[in-house]
Amino acid sequence: MKRNQRTAGRGASAHLRRKKPPRPGPNLKWRVKRAGYSLMAGNWRGTWIGAVAFGLVCSLLFTSYHYYRSYAAAKASISVVYPEIAGGTYPDGSRFTMYSLADEEAVQAVLDEMQAEGKYSSFTAADLMQGIRVTAVIDDSVGETVASMQSEGNDYSYYSSRYEISFVQPRAGENFSLSQLVEANHTEEFLQRLIACKQEEIACFYGKLTAFQEMTRADVPDTLDYDEWVTTFDANNRAIRSFLRNINQSAGNFHSDTTGKTIGDLIGMFTTMGEERLTEISNYIKNSGLTRDRESFLNKLNVRIENAALACGKAVEEAAINGYAMNAYDHTFTENLLIVATSADNGLYQARPKTVFDTVVNQYNDATNRSIEYANSIQDMQDELAIYQQTDETSAEYQRMAARCSELMEAYEADYRDLCALAMTTLTDYLSFHNNGYLEGQVEPDRLFSLRFVLRILGVFGMGSLVVVMMRVVLSPLGDRRTLRRRRREMERNQQDQAEGRPAPKHSAKGGRRRCSQSPNCF
Repeated sequence: MKRNQRTAGRGASAHLRRKKPPRPGPNLKWRVKRAGYSLMAGNWRGTWIGAVAFGLVCSLLFTSYHYYRSYAAAKASISVVYPEIAGGTYPDGSRFTMYSLADEEAVQAVLDEMQAEGKYSSFTAADLMQGIRVTAVIDDSVGETVASMQSEGNDYSYYSSRYEISFVQPRAGENFSLSQLVEANHTEEFLQRLIACKQEEIACFYGKLTAFQEMTRADVPDTLDYDEWVTTFDANNRAIRSFLRNINQSAGNFHSDTTGKTIGDLIGMFTTMGEERLTEISNYIKNSGLTRDRESFLNKLNVRIENAALACGKAVEEAAINGYAMNAYDHTFTENLLIVATSADNGLYQARPKTVFDTVVNQYNDATNRSIEYANSIQDMQDELAIYQQTDETSAEYQRMAARCSELMEAYEADYRDLCALAMTTLTDYLSFHNNGYLEGQVEPDRLFSLRFVLRILGVFGMGSLVVVMMRVVLSPLGDRRTLRRRRREMERNQQDQAEGRPAPKHSAKGGRRRCSQSPNCF
């Protein structure tokens, strides 16, 4: 009896719940739950539609993010074309690294140029460095060769001569704003300037021009005496001629398009400056007895005479010792050596090899020659000493000769600077010609929708769709349990209706109970 009462009570309460009027207005929470349930736990058609929709949303978000990050991008293909790159070095032998193509100093130099024109004013070198990537480009055939040599146990190294610099222009400002979407794109200009900067840097610091600049820099203070001035310029002149002779061995018939000169012409011009004009000034100084400090000059000259006399005495003694050895040598001692000729026509021949007597003779001749040179030098310095001792620095003639000497020295320095500038221009043209311009670069914009990027979009689309399918697989058991609970409730209601004598509820065309479209508890 009590059981029937409880059953009747539940039936009445269920009937009251069914008769409860619907809530006014749309129930968004219920609609979202219903849509999610139909996609995740309903039929597979809804799941596939949800997978495609979610994949499209993920692809759109990925494309938008990529455009926002890389809307302004460019890449430069660089070829290092000077011969020394085969050994991984610069033209002067310094070690080469690919990261030096976009180092911070070069980026800062280019940034300063562009900021002077009102571009990239809100960026720093560190900001631009974050968007730069340098990679080496190696052909497949080269990679196979290196792998083959290393697999055989050989120490084989290869230095690439092709590199790629990718640059993505950063966004101005820390936070997102609509103005960032219409910023000017200066990526191609930046890369072009960067390549030009590196060409100039290699030419100046690694292309042998630095050594030439050091040799042409003649720092002549005003405190130098006249003879010291001559010695300084003579040393610079000899160093420059030696440097140019080494360059001329591989220059051939090169003519500079800028100056029209060859390396041989420069050698001749520096020879004239050193052996003719500089010698003329030196003789004028000595014959006129010119000096800025007479007492100091005479002291230095006396010291040089004493040192030369000491060296001459040693050479004379060395010659005497070797002369005695020559006279006391036993000439009856002979030794012959059988030597095989390189030519079959000559056959065999005999020759006397070098003996102790030969060494003694060479030492005697060398010591004799040196003693003669020292004696001549001492005589010249004594004559010069006599001239300077008789010179009157207060005379008008001496003042006139000193003024004339100053004019000759100033004219020489002016011509020397002009000749060094001419040589620098000619040498720059030659080194650029010899090294093929050091670098060859081609800059082009980086396409946003390349084949690689399309494949990445398809990958994101596939991953998004796969997430939805996996959720369906995971949540499908939940849908089955909800269906079983719903059918169990329907059976209980049918039994209650039959017990109370009420007609059975109408069913849908598919055989199920007609569902309520407003109740959040009906699924």
